[in-house]
Amino acid sequence: MFWQFIVVLAAALGFPAAALFFLIGGPRFPDEQRDRISTD
Repeated sequence: MFWQFIVVLAAALGFPAAALFFLIGGPRFPDEQRDRISTD
């Protein structure tokens, strides 16, 4: 029961934080860098 609470809490805090971080432009993937360079 307790581990389910931990999983739900981690999901409730983790997904919005990851989505916000992604929308800000945090993670840079190799293909994204390649596209960024090719567009310049």
